[in-house]
Amino acid sequence: MFTLKTIEVWGSRAVLSVLVVIMAYMYYPHAGSYALRDWDESIYAQVAKQSADWFGFQWLGQGTASPQNFWLEKPPLVIWLVKASQAVFGVTEFAARFWTPLFGAGIMLLTYLFAFRLFRSRVSGLVAASSFFVCWHFLLSLGTLNYDIPVAFFILLALYGYAGSKERANSWYVFWLGVGLGVLTKSVIGLLPIGIVVLHSLATCDWKWLKTRTFWVGVVLSVAIVLPWHLVETFRFGIGFWRSYLFYHVLERFTEGIENNGEPMWYYFTIFRQQPYAVLAGLGLIFSLWASIKKQREFVLPLISFVFLFLVFSFSKTKGSGYIVVVYPFLALLIGGAFCALLAKVEAGYIRALATLCLATIFVVSGVNFNKYRLVRMQTPAFEDVKEIGTWLRTHDTSKNVSYVPLRTSVDLLDASPALVYYSGRVVHTENVLMPKVDIRKALLRTRTHQVYEVQGTLYVVAIRAIP
Repeated sequence: MFTLKTIEVWGSRAVLSVLVVIMAYMYYPHAGSYALRDWDESIYAQVAKQSADWFGFQWLGQGTASPQNFWLEKPPLVIWLVKASQAVFGVTEFAARFWTPLFGAGIMLLTYLFAFRLFRSRVSGLVAASSFFVCWHFLLSLGTLNYDIPVAFFILLALYGYAGSKERANSWYVFWLGVGLGVLTKSVIGLLPIGIVVLHSLATCDWKWLKTRTFWVGVVLSVAIVLPWHLVETFRFGIGFWRSYLFYHVLERFTEGIENNGEPMWYYFTIFRQQPYAVLAGLGLIFSLWASIKKQREFVLPLISFVFLFLVFSFSKTKGSGYIVVVYPFLALLIGGAFCALLAKVEAGYIRALATLCLATIFVVSGVNFNKYRLVRMQTPAFEDVKEIGTWLRTHDTSKNVSYVPLRTSVDLLDASPALVYYSGRVVHTENVLMPKVDIRKALLRTRTHQVYEVQGTLYVVAIRAIP
């Protein structure tokens, strides 16, 4: 016999399932319909395609096809996953992007479970999960191959485990599993949950976990996940591995603005204010601060998580727009918790359910409409042209050198080379000099944004219009 409790449980599961299906439908049918982006997406896809050695990654974009020239920038997990999807689906854009929406759906599901664990309410979970549909930045990130969405999932998984450790000591295994896989995804970023746990323990004056056996067994589990790959890389490449992997791509990124990614400290505020999510997040933050002052401890962990992560990436001198997606799940938790607390004063259960469904519907409809804009934005002419040129270069005069000549601006050296490498499968040199004068009527290939010429035995890919 159905009870109100049973209806609530199965009803919330049904709504959550619909949210996941809609999210999947927004991305998977179109994941292979547009060209890979520059820089990072093309580099990661090429590294996965090119590297036969699962413990020694290579990238042609480093200027040589030599097997001694290895790519040591990132941990292996994302590359391993892309290699696996390429083995199943072929070397395609779909295979490269396959995992990002999957991790995004995982973030949505885990946010629902996290909210339910914190606030003991399925209403909070559904509102938190559906709020991702109005987070434009998050939705854009799901459409490309990147490291930010996977590491956001593992950070959320770790803190979900920590939140459950108060009731179940075995939840520490989940915490350390998330930390270990987070490190294998994005290096020291995966360690950030440890800082959040310390800050939360300071705020709540609770250090009992230090005496918990499963905590320390979990540490061993995490080390067992992280250590083998790092030892192999150290034995194979020595100090050169650490110079690239840690000193340049972590420490120098934090202390200096590198690769044209230096931005002011308030950079991420400008990203927030460009999306309607900012209004919800602002209201959720205000309510959470008030609730925390009122000793409602369930708000403390997501609030500390958001503030800590936001400040870490804001203080970093090198800022990528995608870095900050790790904070969105915690803002979603605050939004869900605030909505649940406001509805708690409504006694009629059907009114709470109806209000939740209405709000979730508004969020989803907004997200689906935004997805139409996202797909149009992804069809960038310059990237499609680079794909066309790269495909042509794959079989045309493969013995000749290829050089890319950018427009004369300060950032053009970071334009098209990685995508050309991916689609052509050839070394592409970026020319920081003016190309010799040519007869424009003798272009071997013309597209909307680029032209290809042959001069003195070299194929020049010349940018003629800026990438939008």
